[in-house]
Amino acid sequence: MKRVLIVEDNPMNMVLISEVMADMEFDVDQAATGEEGLRIALESPPDLILLDLRLPGISGIEAVRRLKSNPATAAVPTIALTAQAMVGDREEAL
Repeated sequence: MKRVLIVEDNPMNMVLISEVMADMEFDVDQAATGEEGLRIALESPPDLILLDLRLPGISGIEAVRRLKSNPATAAVPTIALTAQAMVGDREEAL
């Protein structure tokens, strides 16, 4: 079964996203901070990462930079999520 890592600090969003991904037959790992997400991803790279851009500690953008600079996680598809899109977020996430 494919595994997804969801990095989201809002508990309600985490429940919703986790349920949707489980319904799509993904095994779901969860992290509430960028640091925790990095640790989980580096210990056992998932098949997909869904990552909030606005996180406590390091931001989602910084977490993506670190993931993409590490050969173990560089090829893992990562989708940025945010409920508070700001001007320039799309370009920075890309």
